[in-house]
Amino acid sequence: MDNRRAWRAAIADGRQPDVPEPRAHPVPTFEGGTIFFAISSNRQRTGYEIASLFPQPAHDLTHR
Repeated sequence: MDNRRAWRAAIADGRQPDVPEPRAHPVPTFEGGTIFFAISSNRQRTGYEIASLFPQPAHDLTHR
């Protein structure tokens, strides 16, 4: 996660990242998985919005 944050910060600042680019691995199905929704107040502080999503595939599928 630290590398991902550093990579995103460098890209946002227009700099060349000095950490490896984050990688993702395809999951054949999300059946049985869960998603954690991180909710925070919006910029205007008039309501709430989804700040991030954290998908977690079913455990037995992540090791195939």
